[in-house]
Amino acid sequence: MDLLAKKLQHIIKQLENRKNLIFLKSYNNCYTYLDLANQIFGYTKAQTNQSKYFAISENKNLEAYSQVIASLIVNVPFIPIPKCWPLEKKNNFINDYKLSKMLKNNSIEKQNPFEGILYFLENQEYKNTLAYIYSTSGSSGEPKLIKISRDNFYYFLESLEELNLAPYPLTLSQTFELSFDPSLADLFLTISNQNIMVALQEQNKYNLFEYIEKNNIHFCSLVPSLAQMNIERARNVTVQPIHHLKTTIFTGEELSSQLVDEWRRIFPNSKIYNFYGPTESTVWSHYYGVSENLKNLKIPIGVKLKNVLHTIHNGELLIGGNQLTEGYFNVEENKNRFIKDSDNNIWFKTGDFVDIDEENNLIFKCRKDRQIKIGGRRFDLSEIEYLAQQANQQVKLTALPLKKENKIIGTQVVFYNDTRVDDIHKIIDVWRKNLATVFIPKKFFISNKIPINNSHKIDWNKIVGNIENGKYKELEL
Repeated sequence: MDLLAKKLQHIIKQLENRKNLIFLKSYNNCYTYLDLANQIFGYTKAQTNQSKYFAISENKNLEAYSQVIASLIVNVPFIPIPKCWPLEKKNNFINDYKLSKMLKNNSIEKQNPFEGILYFLENQEYKNTLAYIYSTSGSSGEPKLIKISRDNFYYFLESLEELNLAPYPLTLSQTFELSFDPSLADLFLTISNQNIMVALQEQNKYNLFEYIEKNNIHFCSLVPSLAQMNIERARNVTVQPIHHLKTTIFTGEELSSQLVDEWRRIFPNSKIYNFYGPTESTVWSHYYGVSENLKNLKIPIGVKLKNVLHTIHNGELLIGGNQLTEGYFNVEENKNRFIKDSDNNIWFKTGDFVDIDEENNLIFKCRKDRQIKIGGRRFDLSEIEYLAQQANQQVKLTALPLKKENKIIGTQVVFYNDTRVDDIHKIIDVWRKNLATVFIPKKFFISNKIPINNSHKIDWNKIVGNIENGKYKELEL
C-alpha cells in the first residue's frame, strides 16, 4: 500500500465502529456511514483495470462522494465534470480525454462492506501515482488540467489533520461543488472524524443563514462572495444571532474585515479562519486565524501548512513542498508557471503579490494579472477598490481595465447593490486625491448583484460580458 491507501485503510476501520451514525444529509435524505460503505464497496467491486480516468458528476449526493473515495481506493484518478459546462462541452471533454463512468456492483447485500473495502486495499497494487485531475479555466476559457498525485493528497490530509479543525462530533457544511477542490477538504474532514456533512443545494444558496440554523451547522466553509450575497439580501430584515456555529473557514477569494465584522454579528461564537491556496498546491497552502481586534482592512492569508514551502521572489509568492503538483496535463503549460532553483527544488509561481507583517503572516496584495500598464506606468486595479472601501465600507464595486480596440486606455468600475450617487461622488473625490489622473475610473456602471460562478466566486468573465452587452446601466457623473 502507498501512503494514501494506508490513510484510507485507517479511515475505513474507524468508520466501521460508527457505521450507524449519519454521514450525509442531502436533498432531504439522510445516509449513514454504512450506506456510504455499501456504495464504495459496490463501486470497488465493479471496476476493472481498463479505465484510465473516471468522470464524476458534481452532484452533492451519496453517489458522487462515494465515487471520489472509491476511485482513490481502486487507484484510478477521477476528474470532476463542472455542472455549469454546456452539454456539448462535457461530452467533448469526456471523449477527448477518454473518461469512463464508474460502474457499480449491486449484488453485495450479504457481505460486510467494510471488510470488503479493507480486503481490496490490502490486495490492490498502487501503480498509478495520480489521485485526481482538476480543471481550471485559463485566460482562453479552455480548461487547464492540474494533476494531483496520491502523495500530494496524502500530505494535504496530514497537514489538515495537524490543525485539528473539526473533531467529532460536529455537523459540517458542504457549500462547494466537487469541481472546486475545497469540497474535498470538507468531505475528508467529515469522514476522518466521523462527523455529519450537510449539502447546501443550489436552490438554497440565498438562504444560507436558515441552512446553518435549521441543520445545526457547527463548522461552515465557504467563499466570501456567498456570505456577502446573503448578508446583502438580509439588510432589510432582522437576523437574530445564531450561536451554535463554532468555526467558519473563508476561502477562494480575498476576505475583507467588513465581512468578518458582519459575520461575527450574526455568528458571535464562531472562530474565523482565512484559508488560501491555488489548486496547484492541493487545496490549501496557507491559513490565518482571524483575531477579534482587526488592525487594518487587509486580512492576512497567514502561515503555511505543515507540508508546504514558500518563498517570495520580486514580490510574488512561490510555493513548493510535498503538496505541490507535478504540473499540468499539458506539459507546455508548465513553462511559465514552474521554475527550478539552484538546488533543483520546484516552485510554482502563484501570480499573487504578497507582503509579510511583523508576525510573519503573509498578506495578499494583488493578483499579477490585475496589474495593467498605461503609458508605460504599471497599476494595480485593486487599489481602486481598496481606496473606495476606505472611503465607505458599505460600498461594493469591481474595478476593470477600460479598453479601446484591445488597447487599455484607462479604468472603469461597476458598483453593486443600489449604491447612492452621493456616495460615488465622495469616492471619486478620494480617487482624485490619491491616484494619478490616468488611473482614475472614467466609466461607471451600476448592477443590483455581483455575478458569481458555479463555485460561488466572483465571475469576472460575466462582468466583462455584461458591460460589453449593455446589461449594466451606465452612470453619467
